[in-house]
Amino acid sequence: MDVSNGGVDLLPEERFFDLDYADDIVLPCDNAQAMQSALNQLAINIRKYGMCFAPSKCKVLLQNWQDSNPVLTLDGEQREVVEKFVYLGSCIIAGGGVSDEINARIVKARADYANLGHL
Repeated sequence: MDVSNGGVDLLPEERFFDLDYADDIVLPCDNAQAMQSALNQLAINIRKYGMCFAPSKCKVLLQNWQDSNPVLTLDGEQREVVEKFVYLGSCIIAGGGVSDEINARIVKARADYANLGHL
């Protein structure tokens, strides 16, 4: 994937461009222009493999951005900027805090404990 404008510096002369999960991707970019370029390249590359995005599932979570309301599009549609999302049971929030994660785990533990009553 040609992402010459994207990525972040990790080491001298080394750039980190993306982090792929089973059905999620992290695209680290320093600004909205670089992010839009990375999204455009991603859309081009997935079509090469006959894949497509589910528009309702494509969200943007910003970490440490100056512009809190960038207009980012994927396949011509603006993507929703969210404050948090759940990935593999973990709550990830824009500020990087853990209070939502702790609360989510407490709620899950209570529900699981309540389901043990029939044992």
